[in-house]
Amino acid sequence: MNLSLGIQEEELISKHIQYAKFVSYGGTLVFNTIIDLWIVHTFSSSNILGQTMAIASSATFICSVFGGYIADSKYLLAVIKGINLISGILCLAFVGLYHYQTHLDLWQVNTAVFLLNVNAYLSSPIFKKMVNFFVKREAMMTFNQTMALGTQVLSVTVPPISTFLYGWHWLSLPTAFLLNGLSFFGAFFFLKPFTLTEQPSQKFVGYRQTFKNIFSNPSLLQFLFMGVMLNFFLAGLNIFFPIMVIHQLHEGHLYGAVLASQAVGGIVGSYSISKIPITKSLTFERIGLVVISLVLLLLTILQTIAFIFVVAVIISIVLSRYNIASQTIVQREVDSALIGKTFSAIFIFANIASPVGNLSFGYINGVSMNLTLIVVAVGFVIFNLMWIMIDRRYQKRSHG
Repeated sequence: MNLSLGIQEEELISKHIQYAKFVSYGGTLVFNTIIDLWIVHTFSSSNILGQTMAIASSATFICSVFGGYIADSKYLLAVIKGINLISGILCLAFVGLYHYQTHLDLWQVNTAVFLLNVNAYLSSPIFKKMVNFFVKREAMMTFNQTMALGTQVLSVTVPPISTFLYGWHWLSLPTAFLLNGLSFFGAFFFLKPFTLTEQPSQKFVGYRQTFKNIFSNPSLLQFLFMGVMLNFFLAGLNIFFPIMVIHQLHEGHLYGAVLASQAVGGIVGSYSISKIPITKSLTFERIGLVVISLVLLLLTILQTIAFIFVVAVIISIVLSRYNIASQTIVQREVDSALIGKTFSAIFIFANIASPVGNLSFGYINGVSMNLTLIVVAVGFVIFNLMWIMIDRRYQKRSHG
């Protein structure tokens, strides 16, 4: 299918990209849930969980760099199809390895996690660029809300079901590999009929020009800064929740429900935009960060599974609104020729923070789980104050 064809064809491609994204995301949810459960049940260690998460996120730097270049090429759809096909084959290979050895060592699981994360992080800027082709700018907010809603619905249903099946020994680590592999093949199936044989002509844009544009645009610079800070501190919560629920509270059968409560918060956050519109200053979201800090401090005292559900919902409401706002503002304010590289550049910095945060909080959480909550809570407050300072500095500069 040629990019220059009519609106119906473009809408069909757009829908198939959505279906592919949802299918692969569902398989990834199963895999990630089982990996967390397997590591905590097997090792009961914050350090090991943090190391595995750091290994997973360490793939993001290289993938973000190359993802930006691929997003600017006419081969972007072919690359996404290839990534899904190769990832599916890798999953089946690890299933075969498990049956050959009758087990998988930690280093083998970490290798699999690293390789499979290449799919998610390499395809992110490519996907954003394709959305820019097939969705009109005035429809970006609605499209992003739909995508957020779809992924959150999957997030509500898949983790609890996966946890239940794992608890009853109906779902194991090799089965999770198999399901993830089938989901990648499903994504490949949805994308296979389509090809992009041509693109709108555009000049080559390097990362130097991209970073120059980001640092000269207050909105883009703020979101770059926010992405780095959020990824670092959220790494602490990603380690805290499974260790607290599974190892500390011994409520492993409810870990999937905790993940589902995060998804419920994401759905509420997405729907709330129609009632409380997102402003360019993100006032609601900045207040939300303060609320998150307060409930995290309260969690150091009130450590029950019920309150963890509440905390997870509140965090997801705020962050889902921010994610929709950040994507929409970048897609609206950045020229088409810079979309792929801009998202890729933002991902590069934000993704560097993830492995650093995973390793740091893996150690901190091993020392004291409450210390993790305090550091994250204080970090959100400092981050909010720095955001306000940046905002005021640019306001003075624009009025000066």
